[in-house]
Amino acid sequence: MPVDEEVITDLLDAENEEVVSDVYEEEEKELPQFDPKYVKDFEGLNYLGALTSQFEWLGHKFVIRTLTVDEYLAIADLMSTYKDGIGAPRAYATAVAALCIETIDEQYLPTPVKEETRGYAWAYQRFNYVKSHWYPYTIDRVYEQFLLLEARAEKVLESMGNASGWTESQTIG
Repeated sequence: MPVDEEVITDLLDAENEEVVSDVYEEEEKELPQFDPKYVKDFEGLNYLGALTSQFEWLGHKFVIRTLTVDEYLAIADLMSTYKDGIGAPRAYATAVAALCIETIDEQYLPTPVKEETRGYAWAYQRFNYVKSHWYPYTIDRVYEQFLLLEARAEKVLESMGNASGWTESQTIG
């Protein structure tokens, strides 16, 4: 059966026009945009894995950051002593405050010369220092600022999801 070259050329031209028009339609669709107010925070989360914040309290400059998984697990370990008692909320706020602090007046929290490497000894050292040297209102202020920082991190992650087109109704699996 002879092939009609004119028919083939017409079909190929039609397909090419269809592909080209599909590309133009894709370009015309508005892509989701990342909220510009979260760009700096996004960079902190994306490149450093943490967000930081600074605030002043009673004449002192505090720098705090979001916690790592290891630090949250250390808090759980610290809480084992207090978990069933009335002091559990106070112990939790104290542990979070102790572990989220980067600096106070550009100084790190005191640490021993030889840091213990077994388990969560480092977390116990920070917790015990804050527990014995700070007053509840300072711990409460640091904890409050930490919660605000965590809320900011959630907003950044939500904005990242919006920019990628992901919605909460989408699930994995």
